[in-house]
Amino acid sequence: QGQGQGQVQFPFCAPTTRSNLKVKSSVLHQAPISISPQPKPTASVSSSASASASVTSTSTRTSSPNKKRKTCRMDDCNESAARRTPYCSKHCGPRKCEQDGCTKCAQGRTRFCIAHGGGRRCQYEGCSKGARDRHFCAFHGGGRRCNVKTCSKLAVGKGFTCTAHGGGRRCQQETCSKSAQSSSNFCVRHGGGRKCKHDNCSRVARGKLGLCMAHASQHEKTLED
Repeated sequence: QGQGQGQVQFPFCAPTTRSNLKVKSSVLHQAPISISPQPKPTASVSSSASASASVTSTSTRTSSPNKKRKTCRMDDCNESAARRTPYCSKHCGPRKCEQDGCTKCAQGRTRFCIAHGGGRRCQYEGCSKGARDRHFCAFHGGGRRCNVKTCSKLAVGKGFTCTAHGGGRRCQQETCSKSAQSSSNFCVRHGGGRKCKHDNCSRVARGKLGLCMAHASQHEKTLED
């Protein structure tokens, strides 16, 4: 009892004596216990699961009955539209006018160029000209207008004025401010514009016939006769 009074004892811990220390040291020097790892699942199971998932995903994609089929936007064409384009494989890309002898490009969803009736047309009653904007031709108010006040003419080129107020291409002759004609770089006075198709004639062509006024009147007389 005299020895037990001087020691502090805890209710859940045994007193540290020489015999207890020997037991603990013998336990620490024992060989480590080998724990065998649990076997991992094989790759065949995961691959089969992924394959089944891909099959189900493809089946859901192809089995959607409510998906609408995109048809070609071209008039009178019921073929399926190609990928990333509203037209089919036949009508996508640059298309030529189907008029005989015409090399211009077809406009919009039509099969012809503007000169042969393709593209958007003027919505004014009795007018069949090409529309400059979504609704009307230049004669009936379509397209951009000149910014000059009291001027209702059509703006030419990339600018905001008409030909009379400095819009469009100008004659490249020095000290000349007139507009260049047709695809040339000069005005009519300095050799620009379309020329008459008649032999040995250097006058300016007028109208769709490609003839000057003198030869155009002769051509009309021959047709009347």
